[in-house]
Amino acid sequence: MVVTMLAEQALAATVAHFVQWRFGYAGLVGLALVVVGARTRSARCASAGLGLLALLQLAQA
Repeated sequence: MVVTMLAEQALAATVAHFVQWRFGYAGLVGLALVVVGARTRSARCASAGLGLLALLQLAQA
């Protein structure tokens, strides 16, 4: 159980670092919206975060 918790935390930190490196602070806001939306089961919040991340991805293409 402790190993899986450590693995989850390491993965979350890696994803957050990659998103910040790739998209900046706006990407972190989008990722935070997705996480909060998923934990609270708020489709509106998660969709807003995914939309922000999609717009950031399109802006770089």
